[in-house]
Amino acid sequence: YLREALQRSRENGFKFFLHFDPLTGMTREAPAPPSSIQGKSFGDPDVREAFKNRVLELAALKPDILGIGIEVNLLILNNNQKEFDYYASLAEETYKLAKERYPSQTITISFSWDIMKRQKNFDILKKFKNSLDVYSFTTYPNIFTAPRPDLLPSDFYSSIRKYLPTERVGISEISWFSGKEGSEESSEELQVEFFQKLPKFMEKISPEYITIFFFFDLPASFTADEKFNTGGIIKLDGTPKKSWEIITGLKFLR
Repeated sequence: YLREALQRSRENGFKFFLHFDPLTGMTREAPAPPSSIQGKSFGDPDVREAFKNRVLELAALKPDILGIGIEVNLLILNNNQKEFDYYASLAEETYKLAKERYPSQTITISFSWDIMKRQKNFDILKKFKNSLDVYSFTTYPNIFTAPRPDLLPSDFYSSIRKYLPTERVGISEISWFSGKEGSEESSEELQVEFFQKLPKFMEKISPEYITIFFFFDLPASFTADEKFNTGGIIKLDGTPKKSWEIITGLKFLR
């Protein structure tokens, strides 16, 4: 399946980003090794070996970007500092191994920027300086930070450069949730406003990539959070939202 997806992406002129998520679900509160593995912690030898082997398998596909962790700082948010530290050492060992075998493979790890701003634990970024080529960030500002784009600080994203002044940076997930019809929390108009301001928000960061998390809204079966399911720029019935033309017209995303 992955090989076919990569081939189709290349045939259609797209880059192929492959992100391996070793944490539990959307909460990312703990490791999630396969049930076939006896260990349950990033500190367990069999978990570490399985993680490294899986990353090497994915690197063999030669994606444009290979992610080896998603929003890993949520381990700290969930009071799991021990597993975070185990993961940090595992990521460094895995990066070294992958680069020895596939030296041209670009490797990334993502962090929730919204949560990092809230917790102010920016110092954890330096733990990964020998574990990645590109620092990736996810961001869902109207879930975690501000209900309207005009309430986001002008330096909300550019402040990344305060902690990573010269490092390679990318935005691996970004969305503004439009809310269901008649919602008082958000709207398509606010989604449009956010994406219209995106070039200004990003101009001092110069990210290597910005990935819209999902094009389509999600069905109710995905999560009970109705607001979260409305992060797409196309409705479930296939109708483009008002933000569609804004997104497809942003030259810096091409």
